[in-house]
Amino acid sequence: MLNQEVELALNQSIHLAQKMGHEYVSLEHLLHSLLSLPPLLTLCQDLNIDPKKTQTKLLDFIQQRAPHLTGNNKKPEFTIAVHRVLQRSVI
Repeated sequence: MLNQEVELALNQSIHLAQKMGHEYVSLEHLLHSLLSLPPLLTLCQDLNIDPKKTQTKLLDFIQQRAPHLTGNNKKPEFTIAVHRVLQRSVI
């Protein structure tokens, strides 16, 4: 079972992919959403990482590389990598 914060971040990553018109929810979408969680914000601060700058760079990367929805597909699907992360997180 997923932590409630992680589940919220997962839903946000789906929403982000939908909003951007992407065919898939990738690890980059997921990381972008996870960077809003308090534990990751603390980790970023401890490592001198700017989470907002990282999110901006992720958005740029996603926009350039993620395939867009075609045809009647209205909901993005998880990539195999996201499926693996989710499977391993519940084990």
